[in-house]
Amino acid sequence: MTLILFTSMSPTELAGELSRSGHSVFGALAISEVLALGEQHPEAVIIIAHDVSPERARIVQQRYPTLTLGAKATLKDVLWELGISGTLLRESPKANVN
Repeated sequence: MTLILFTSMSPTELAGELSRSGHSVFGALAISEVLALGEQHPEAVIIIAHDVSPERARIVQQRYPTLTLGAKATLKDVLWELGISGTLLRESPKANVN
């Protein structure tokens, strides 16, 4: 699965864990990066890390469906959410993982 991880710092442990789990992960620090990657990879699921400000997250959420992580979200939580509803994320405005 192709993932775009929007965070306020890079690299992240989660990006490495997702990559080791067999996913293609693109990290993005800026809104413009997320938007450009979303255009280049329309099949990608956009994941917004807990450290991204609500204002910045909202800009992306207005254009793409997203998965928003809570501060305590683990790799297991993310993989479960992707496995259960990864294909449905493109149809729903957003999902939250706490």
